[in-house]
Amino acid sequence: MMIGQHSSSLGGRRLPTPAMKFEDFMPLPLQESAAPEGLSLMSGLCEDQQRPRTPLSAKQTAANRARRGAGLENMAPSALKLTSPTKSPTKSPTKSPMKSPGKENDEQVPRKRKCVLGADNVEVDGVSDATQFVRVGLARDRSQEIRVNELVEKLLKGEPGRRLAALSGLRKALAAQSPPIDEVLNCSGAAEVLALLVAELRGAGLGAAPGAQGLEAAWCLAQMASGNSEQTRKLVEAGAADAALEALAAPTLPESFELCERCLQLLANVAGDSDSSLRDNLLSAGVVGVMGQLFEQMPGFSWGASAREQVLQTFTWLMSALCRGAPAPPLEEVDCAFDFFSQVIQGTGDTQMLSSALWGLCYLLEGASKDAEGCTRAARLLAAGYESGKVPTPPAVHPLLQQVVRCMRTAGDRRSPLPPAALRLTGLLVGLSEPALTDAAIVAGALGALHANLVDTFAPSQVRRDSAWILANVSAGTPAQAQRLAEEPGLVEALCEGAERAPALKVRRECAWAIANLVKQGPEMFLRLESRRVLRLSSITLRGESDNSLKRATLDTVEMALRNEKQVGRVGIAEAEESWSLVNELKVLRLAQEGILSRKADQILSTWFEAPHESAVEHGEKCGGDQGEDESANGGVNSPVRRAKYKFGA
Repeated sequence: MMIGQHSSSLGGRRLPTPAMKFEDFMPLPLQESAAPEGLSLMSGLCEDQQRPRTPLSAKQTAANRARRGAGLENMAPSALKLTSPTKSPTKSPTKSPMKSPGKENDEQVPRKRKCVLGADNVEVDGVSDATQFVRVGLARDRSQEIRVNELVEKLLKGEPGRRLAALSGLRKALAAQSPPIDEVLNCSGAAEVLALLVAELRGAGLGAAPGAQGLEAAWCLAQMASGNSEQTRKLVEAGAADAALEALAAPTLPESFELCERCLQLLANVAGDSDSSLRDNLLSAGVVGVMGQLFEQMPGFSWGASAREQVLQTFTWLMSALCRGAPAPPLEEVDCAFDFFSQVIQGTGDTQMLSSALWGLCYLLEGASKDAEGCTRAARLLAAGYESGKVPTPPAVHPLLQQVVRCMRTAGDRRSPLPPAALRLTGLLVGLSEPALTDAAIVAGALGALHANLVDTFAPSQVRRDSAWILANVSAGTPAQAQRLAEEPGLVEALCEGAERAPALKVRRECAWAIANLVKQGPEMFLRLESRRVLRLSSITLRGESDNSLKRATLDTVEMALRNEKQVGRVGIAEAEESWSLVNELKVLRLAQEGILSRKADQILSTWFEAPHESAVEHGEKCGGDQGEDESANGGVNSPVRRAKYKFGA
C-alpha cells in the first residue's frame, strides 16, 4: 500500500479544503517548515455542522475512574501554571500486538486538570485524581458542606439581583484544592441548582450579550464535570452538555471568548470521561458539527491574540478527547481530526496545542483493531491536506513527520510534554507492517532524534526506553532500514553502551533487542559490530534478563557472532576473555526449564566450547526427554524478532 492511498471503506471523508489557514486564527510563531499551501485546519469539520443534533442520552453505564478534568478555568495567560503528571513504574515493554493506550503513556495527557485558588485568590491550574471527589467512608469537611448549603440556599431562595454573588461564591468554593463536587450534587436542592446553572448557561447564549451570571454558571458546570463518571453523568442528564452546545452555536458567542472557552472545557471534560458512552453521546449530538461552525466563524471574531490562543488550546484538547477512549469512536465521526491535528502540528509552536494534537493522532491510530486498518489510518494521516498522488514519499521529506521529529527531541527538558507523545506516534508508525511508513520516518530524521534521546542522560528513562524500542523495530525491518540505522554516525555505539551501562533495565533490554535484530540481518552487520563485543554484551544480557523471548534471540546472536569469528579466521575464542562469563551463562541456561533455551545453550556449548560427549551426558541427565521445536538447525530463524507491535505500558 502506498502512503498516499486512502481507503473509503473506513468511512473517512475526503472533502475539499477551504482556503483558510491556521495563521488566520491565531498569530502564533510558525515552525521552520511551513505547512503545505492550501492545507486546511479541518477538512470536513465545517460540513459536519449540517448534521442535525440530537439531545444527549441520559442512559450511561457506571464507571468511576479518573479522567481529564477542567483546565485553564478563569485564568489569565500569565497566571497559567501547568504541572506535569507523575509517572508510576510499570513493567517494561513486551512484544504484543498494538492495543489501546496503556496506563503509563496514557498518563502523559492527564484527564484531570482542575483550577484551585492560591495566594491572593489567584486561580492556578493543578492535576489531581478524580477519586478524591468521592470520599466514601471518610469524614466530610463539615465547614465546606455548610458553606455549600449556604450558597445553594442563596441561589434558590435569594433575590434574583443577588444571584451573581452566590454564583461567584460557588465558583470559588469549587476552586478549592478538593472541590466539593459531591456536596453540590448531593445537597437537598441539587436538582434545582443544576437546573438553575443550566438555565443560566442557556440564557448566556440566548441573550443580547453573555452576562456575568452565565459565565459564572458555565465555569461551575465545567469544574463539576471534572469529577468522576457518576458526577459527570448527573450533569449530562441535567442538560449541561446540551446547553454548552447551544451556547457555542448562539449568534452572541463572538461577544465573549470566556463563554466559548468555558463551554469547550465543559464538553472536553465530558468527552474525556473514562465512560466512553459519554463521548459517544456527544458525537451523536453533533459536537463535531458545532465545532466546525465555530471554526468557520472564528476568523471574523474580534478576539485578541491571547483570547484566540486560550480558545484554540481548549478546542484542540476537546478534539483530542473525542478521539480518545476504549472502545475507539467510529472513524467516520472523527475522521476530520486527521486534518485538524496535522495542521496544528505544522502550523503552531504552542506546546499545549502540539501535545494535544500529537496524542490525538496516537488515539486515532490506536483505534485500529488490526494491522491492515492501522496502515490505512496511517496513510490517511500522511495524506491529510494533499491531493491524491501528491503526498510526499521517500526520498522526499514529509513536513508532518519532520515536525513530529522536532517534537521528539528532549534537549534535556524533563518537563516537556512533547517527546513522550511524539515518540508514541513515531512508534505506532514504525510498528506497523507497511515498510513505507518506517522509510518516511527515517527520511524525516527520526534516527538522529532517537539517537539524541538515547544518549541524553537527563531525559526520563521512559523517553530513553521508547527511543530504544523504536530503534529495535527499525533494526527488525527491511535490510535497507537496518543498514540505514547501522550507518547513522554513533548510533550503533550508543546502542551497545545502552545495553551494557544504561541505569534502567528497561533501557538495557530494548538496546539488547536492537542489537539482536541487527545481527539477524546478516554477517555484514559485523562490519559495524565487533563480534567479540557482541559476545560480551550477550553474556550481560543473559545474566540479567528474565524475558525468555529476548534470551532466545540473544542465543542466536551468540551463535552468529561465533560463526563470524570462525569465518574471519580468528582462533582461540574459547580461551578469550569475552567467553568466560558467556560460558557460565550458557551452562546455567542448559539447566533451564524452558526446553528450547536449554537445547540451544547445550548446542552452542557442545559446538564451540566443549567436547560433544561431555555435553550429551550432562544435558541428557538434566533435561530428560523434553522435546520441542528445534531452532538450532536453521540458525534460529524462528526465534523472536522485535518487529511485533508494542503495547505501551504493558
